[in-house]
Amino acid sequence: SDASAAIDSLRTHLAEQAKEAGTPAREFGQTFSLVLGAGGAARAVAFALHRAGAPVTVCARNVERAKKLAEDVGCKYADWMARHAVSPCDLVVN
Repeated sequence: SDASAAIDSLRTHLAEQAKEAGTPAREFGQTFSLVLGAGGAARAVAFALHRAGAPVTVCARNVERAKKLAEDVGCKYADWMARHAVSPCDLVVN
């Protein structure tokens, strides 16, 4: 599925990033994620990240859609204009 492919790709990226830095790879539970959008792809990735243990914040231009997706996933949401202030944020998925 698209969600599992995204998670596999992100895991690979985190491992490569850690290897380059000479540090242990972080697990998703240690990776704060910001998902931009509230459509189908964003929904799949937000659910997959949440299931993998990542703290997730959803941000979309339509705050009601972001809020609904966040409620469905069980995560936080932020207003689109505040997306630059979401902290902490280790990973951005657009």
